Amino acid sequence: MGRRMNWQQMITPDGSPNAEYRARFGLLGGGRFPVAPGDYERAEAALNLRGSGTSKAERAHIIRAVAERCPELSRAAQNALDEDRRDGKV
Repeated sequence: MGRRMNWQQMITPDGSPNAEYRARFGLLGGGRFPVAPGDYERAEAALNLRGSGTSKAERAHIIRAVAERCPELSRAAQNALDEDRRDGKV
C-alpha cells in the first residue's frame, strides 16, 4: 500500500482501531490512546478519557498530541489542559 496508509482502512467494522492502527498512532506505550491525524472521533475520546490510568505527564502528552493531530480540536484540548491544571492534574 505504499508508505502512507489510509487510517480509515485500519478501523474494524465495529469502529475500533485494529492492532496496526494502535501500533502506528498510539499516543502512549502499548498503543494506548490511538489517534491518527484527522481522526476526530478517537481524538475526542482521548481527551475525554485522558485521566483513565494515566500520569500527569501522560495526560499533558495526550492533550498536546490531540491538538497537533487534529487542529480543529485545539480549543477543546486547551480547555482540557486548563481544566487539568485547575484541578492539579497536570
